[in-house]
Amino acid sequence: MTRIACVACLDARRSVHTTTFLRAVELAQGALLPDNVELRLFDDGASADGARQAIQQVMDWKADAVVGHFASASADVAAPYYAQHQRPLFLPAATAHLLTEHATTYRLCDSDKDYGRWLQQLMIQQAWLPALITHDGSLHGASVAGQIDGAMETVFPQVLKTNTTVFSGSYSASLDYAVTWAKQSTEQARLILTDDAWSAALVPELLARGVSLPARHIYVAGLQPLPVGDAAMRIRAIWRRRWGDEPGCYFWETLAALEVACRFPDIPSQTVMGQLRFDALRESRPGSYRLWQAGVEGLRRVDSLDRVEV
Repeated sequence: MTRIACVACLDARRSVHTTTFLRAVELAQGALLPDNVELRLFDDGASADGARQAIQQVMDWKADAVVGHFASASADVAAPYYAQHQRPLFLPAATAHLLTEHATTYRLCDSDKDYGRWLQQLMIQQAWLPALITHDGSLHGASVAGQIDGAMETVFPQVLKTNTTVFSGSYSASLDYAVTWAKQSTEQARLILTDDAWSAALVPELLARGVSLPARHIYVAGLQPLPVGDAAMRIRAIWRRRWGDEPGCYFWETLAALEVACRFPDIPSQTVMGQLRFDALRESRPGSYRLWQAGVEGLRRVDSLDRVEV
């Protein structure tokens, strides 16, 4: 029996991504993974302290591999510990680029370094040159903001900057920032939120808090890989039949991480994200960047901007 620890914040009141993670684990166990794989949930509270407690529980259970630690602050504590104890860690969502410096850490989502480069190029292409790049103080938020801040300053002089703001942080911090920004900014202003803000809940919560859409120009620069193959289509159909709409952020990365973890050290030829290859830094670099605009009916993909190359 292969034991895989599934670790994340398990309190849906604290993380908008908890429900998606729990559904991914449920569907993986019931409709994707072999019978000889056992999954167990562990709660890291999306924090460094929570990660320390979860790590000990994972080790006591004698897990063969770990999937999760979505928050970079949690993964930052977990990655060196698992490396020291020779446990592979597969990251579906933690983007802080330094995490894969630890020898047993593998990333299935894009790193913030690659993501920041894409976002920078998108803003250059569209002449959306930010007057302000700010964050919520978290490891993830600061890391993403840092990837684009200095480079934008050297590429364009101050006089060319536009009325664009970039905010990087958790979903709840992004929501709060967007509400405040909408009250204080001009009608011509533009706000770009980063990957953690991508959620079907964002637009309803913005509208409920009095933000006028699409009069307020709010975008989400997110990460959203597309499902590939028969297994992915079968699971997508189950999701839509049970819960409607489409799976949330990090769903496919979590499933693919579980597929890889249960076969490690072999890498499966196909996953629900298609064929994955890890480079020498254990990065898969899927390049699943998407830009969305908030409107009254939800987040609408802005297709004309998807062709920006890293």
